Amino acid sequence: DHTLPVNTEDLFVCNKRLLLSSERLSRLGKEPGQQRVKRWGFGIKEVLKDPLSLSSKEPGQQRVKSKEPGQQRVKRWGFGINEVLKDPVGREQFLKFLESEFSSENLRFWLAVQEVKKRPIREVPTRVQEIWQEFLAPGAPSAINVDSKSYDKTTQNVKDPGRYAFEDAQEHIYKLMKSDSYSRFLRSNFYQELLQAKKKKSKNLF
Repeated sequence: DHTLPVNTEDLFVCNKRLLLSSERLSRLGKEPGQQRVKRWGFGIKEVLKDPLSLSSKEPGQQRVKSKEPGQQRVKRWGFGINEVLKDPVGREQFLKFLESEFSSENLRFWLAVQEVKKRPIREVPTRVQEIWQEFLAPGAPSAINVDSKSYDKTTQNVKDPGRYAFEDAQEHIYKLMKSDSYSRFLRSNFYQELLQAKKKKSKNLF
C-alpha cells in the first residue's frame, strides 16, 4: 500500500488541471468534456482533498514543510517517486508534465484509488464502479494499461466492491509510474527547467 501523507494546500491547482485534462481528451475525439466532468466529477474535489493520507504516519514520511526552500523542494523530487507523490506541489508538477504528454491517466487513477480507501463504506461501491468505468472498463475514456493478471483480479473484485478492489491494479500502475513516467519526468526539460529556475531564484536572493 503506497499511501503517503500530504498537505492539502494548493490542491485547487490540481483540480483545475484535472478539469483541463478532461477537456483536452474531449478534443481528441473522446467523450465530451462537459459530460466527462459531470460523470467523473464525483471525485475530483474529494480525490484532491486528502488523496494520500495515512492511518498512521511512518518515519521519513512527514509532510514537506511549506517554508522549505524552493530549490531543495524541487531537488527532493529527484530522490524517489514517493517524494513527488507526498508533496502537493510535486504532484501538481508531475501531473502537469504528464498532461503535456497526454498520459495523466495513471496518476489520476492512482489518486482516485487512494481516495476511495478513505471513503465511508456506504459510498465505496458507487465510487468503485465510477473508477472502473473511467479507467478500466472496455472503452473507458481514461483507459490505463495493466497486466492481464491484475485486470482479471480487479474484474472479479468490482463484482463485490470494497475499498481495496483496485489493489492489484494500483500496485501495477505504481510500478509503471516509478519505472517509466517518473524516470521520464526527471530526464525531461520540464523538470530540469524547474530545477534551474529554482537555482536562479535562490541565487537572486543573495
